[in-house]
Amino acid sequence: MNEAARAGGRMPAAYRLAGFYFAYFSFNGIFSAYWGLYLKALSFAAWQIGVLMSLQQIMRIVGPNLWGWLADRIGRRAAIIRFVGLASVVSFVGVLIDQRFGW
Repeated sequence: MNEAARAGGRMPAAYRLAGFYFAYFSFNGIFSAYWGLYLKALSFAAWQIGVLMSLQQIMRIVGPNLWGWLADRIGRRAAIIRFVGLASVVSFVGVLIDQRFGW
């Protein structure tokens, strides 16, 4: 019997972490390549595309530091990752609602 079967069908933590990173970097690799082109197709100005592209990099600098501090403070790492993932999906829904720069 393998570890997952003994743990009640749950995957080992290393596999869950690997799956998270696989999904994260796959999304970023696909999204980053086409986001600028999509914005250009929507007739955004170059400075608007630059601002929207830079938000990704800013959040990659600020986000992990904030999440790490919060995880150390309250000690619920998995809950923080789930919350941040859900919040990012909910906030991105604005792109589906309206394609203006403000969204």
